[in-house]
Amino acid sequence: MDERHYQLREDLAWREFEDRLLVVDSGNGQFHSLTEVGGFIWRQLHEGNNTHSGIVSALLVEFEVEADLARSDADAFLQRLVDVGLVRVE
Repeated sequence: MDERHYQLREDLAWREFEDRLLVVDSGNGQFHSLTEVGGFIWRQLHEGNNTHSGIVSALLVEFEVEADLARSDADAFLQRLVDVGLVRVE
Protein backbone atom coordinates (compact mmCIF):
# COMPACT_ATOMS: atom_id res chain seq x y z
CA MET A 1 0.00 0.00 0.00
CA ASP A 2 1.30 3.43 -0.96
CA GLU A 3 1.53 5.73 2.06
CA ARG A 4 2.59 8.95 0.38
CA HIS A 5 0.71 11.91 1.86
CA TYR A 6 -0.06 15.05 -0.13
CA GLN A 7 -0.72 18.48 1.31
CA LEU A 8 -2.29 21.37 -0.60
CA ARG A 9 -0.64 24.74 -0.13
CA GLU A 10 -2.77 26.82 2.20
CA ASP A 11 -2.32 30.08 0.29
CA LEU A 12 -4.04 28.94 -2.92
CA ALA A 13 -7.41 30.24 -4.06
CA TRP A 14 -9.71 27.97 -6.06
CA ARG A 15 -13.20 28.01 -7.46
CA GLU A 16 -15.39 25.64 -9.42
CA PHE A 17 -16.84 26.75 -12.75
CA GLU A 18 -19.20 24.36 -14.53
CA ASP A 19 -17.09 21.24 -15.19
CA ARG A 20 -13.72 22.79 -14.31
CA LEU A 21 -11.90 23.75 -11.16
CA LEU A 22 -9.66 26.82 -11.37
CA VAL A 23 -6.69 27.18 -9.01
CA VAL A 24 -4.96 30.54 -8.63
CA ASP A 25 -1.39 30.66 -7.36
CA SER A 26 -1.05 34.26 -6.18
CA GLY A 27 2.63 33.67 -5.44
CA ASN A 28 3.51 33.54 -9.14
CA GLY A 29 0.27 34.68 -10.78
CA GLN A 30 -0.39 31.35 -12.49
CA PHE A 31 -3.83 29.87 -13.10
CA HIS A 32 -4.41 26.13 -13.34
CA SER A 33 -7.57 24.72 -14.91
CA LEU A 34 -8.36 21.19 -13.71
CA THR A 35 -10.50 18.65 -15.54
CA GLU A 36 -13.29 16.66 -13.90
CA VAL A 37 -10.88 14.01 -12.61
CA GLY A 38 -8.29 16.56 -11.54
CA GLY A 39 -10.98 18.55 -9.73
CA PHE A 40 -12.17 15.39 -8.00
CA ILE A 41 -8.64 14.64 -6.77
CA TRP A 42 -8.22 18.28 -5.67
CA ARG A 43 -11.45 18.12 -3.62
CA GLN A 44 -10.29 14.84 -2.06
CA LEU A 45 -7.09 16.54 -0.92
CA HIS A 46 -9.02 19.56 0.35
CA GLU A 47 -11.37 17.32 2.35
CA GLY A 48 -8.46 15.52 4.01
CA ASN A 49 -8.22 12.39 1.88
CA ASN A 50 -4.53 12.99 1.32
CA THR A 51 -2.96 9.55 1.01
CA HIS A 52 -2.13 8.13 -2.39
CA SER A 53 -3.99 4.90 -1.64
CA GLY A 54 -7.04 6.81 -0.38
CA ILE A 55 -7.20 8.91 -3.52
CA VAL A 56 -6.89 5.85 -5.75
CA SER A 57 -9.68 4.13 -3.79
CA ALA A 58 -11.92 7.19 -4.18
CA LEU A 59 -11.23 7.28 -7.94
CA LEU A 60 -12.20 3.61 -8.22
CA VAL A 61 -15.56 4.27 -6.59
CA GLU A 62 -16.35 7.60 -8.26
CA PHE A 63 -15.36 6.75 -11.83
CA GLU A 64 -15.65 2.94 -11.87
CA VAL A 65 -12.31 2.47 -13.64
CA GLU A 66 -9.71 -0.28 -13.54
CA ALA A 67 -7.29 -0.10 -10.61
CA ASP A 68 -4.24 0.28 -12.88
CA LEU A 69 -5.81 3.24 -14.67
CA ALA A 70 -6.83 4.90 -11.39
CA ARG A 71 -3.29 4.45 -10.03
CA SER A 72 -1.58 5.79 -13.16
CA ASP A 73 -3.97 8.77 -13.41
CA ALA A 74 -3.46 9.59 -9.74
CA ASP A 75 0.32 9.23 -10.06
CA ALA A 76 0.53 11.52 -13.08
CA PHE A 77 -1.81 14.18 -11.73
CA LEU A 78 -0.34 14.28 -8.22
CA GLN A 79 3.19 14.47 -9.62
CA ARG A 80 2.13 17.37 -11.83
CA LEU A 81 0.71 19.18 -8.78
CA VAL A 82 4.00 18.62 -6.96
CA ASP A 83 6.05 19.74 -10.00
CA VAL A 84 4.19 23.06 -10.28
CA GLY A 85 4.39 23.63 -6.52
CA LEU A 86 0.69 23.41 -5.62
CA VAL A 87 1.11 20.33 -3.43
CA ARG A 88 3.91 18.95 -1.30
CA VAL A 89 4.61 15.31 -0.48
CA GLU A 90 4.98 14.35 3.17
